[in-house]
Amino acid sequence: MSMRLDESLAPINVDLNGLQNQTLHVKDHNFSVEVKGNAVLSGGPLASEYKLIQFHLHWGSGNNWGSEHMINGISCPAELHCVFINTKYATMETAITYSDGLSVVGIFFQLGKSSNNNNALKRLCSLLKSTKKGESKDIQPMLDLNTLLPTS
Repeated sequence: MSMRLDESLAPINVDLNGLQNQTLHVKDHNFSVEVKGNAVLSGGPLASEYKLIQFHLHWGSGNNWGSEHMINGISCPAELHCVFINTKYATMETAITYSDGLSVVGIFFQLGKSSNNNNALKRLCSLLKSTKKGESKDIQPMLDLNTLLPTS
């Protein structure tokens, strides 16, 4: 499948300034960070406002693959998923039963000179190393998710 940019789409808006709490959950083969607060996603093709509830990362053992998805057959070293719930639904269990219940934003990571300067990513890696499988811990101070997202 080939991907093409559709210039007619309106931009999406992400406001992460309402975050209040982050909890890291480490499982057997993955992790997630549960988020509390009012970080919201709106605009673009979305008819409603969505609230961030968690994020997780897919990565591999090599520099050329690890993302869950591909663009034009090309994988990336990692892919961040930010999971948002439609604010008209009270719980994830309810939201997943509706086609507009969740919106997941995927962000591909590329390796480069700036990769080593991403303090939020460095801190997340450090937290993962210091947390045992099956454990959860509050993240204080919180990770600055704005530094994990692209600027445009």
